[in-house]
Amino acid sequence: MSKLILASNTNFLDILDLNDYLDIPIQKAKVLYIITGSNRVHDDSFVKRHLKRVAERNLNYTSYDIEGKSETEISKTMEDYDIIHMEGGNTFHILRTIYDTSFNKILKKRLDEGMNYIGTSAGSYVMTPSIITATWNDRDFDRSGLEDFSALNYVPFVLKAHYSEDRKQSILDNVSGLSWPLRILTDDQAIAVNNDDYNLIGNGPEITLERLQNQ
Repeated sequence: MSKLILASNTNFLDILDLNDYLDIPIQKAKVLYIITGSNRVHDDSFVKRHLKRVAERNLNYTSYDIEGKSETEISKTMEDYDIIHMEGGNTFHILRTIYDTSFNKILKKRLDEGMNYIGTSAGSYVMTPSIITATWNDRDFDRSGLEDFSALNYVPFVLKAHYSEDRKQSILDNVSGLSWPLRILTDDQAIAVNNDDYNLIGNGPEITLERLQNQ
């Protein structure tokens, strides 16, 4: 399997040397930045901030929305890029659009061919077996009619991003019904995936359920 970076947010630009975890230096890569998740949120300023940061670093990012596009159109576009960066936003809308456009099939083909993948927040969630953890949220996201939260299943665990102390109880209240192991990320952390290796990278120790339960 190709290399994946599953991050909580775009802080990875400041705290990680991405070249340690990708097959092609980020400075030389063409990155397709998929912003579909920002279509169904009240505030999409996080996309604008990230584009400003990549421009300041002279990175070759191109924004792209898969919503409303055909499988053929998306497939042709992706041929020209080295890395997919799936941004966050509305996790339910992203997953629904992935299936509606057959993006899941296109992505599998490109990853098999060696394309690398960066996910942030919802863009990381969709690579797990399920986006069920996106329901552990006080914000009232439009669920886009999704009743089945099965996701792309590239890793054998689910994720909870954006951890802070005030989210501890929500995790403890919901985790008992999970069918998969849970990995928790602060906004300064990510998981680097290389075949069957799943390594926490970034700043700070890993937040484990055992640690939360014993605090």
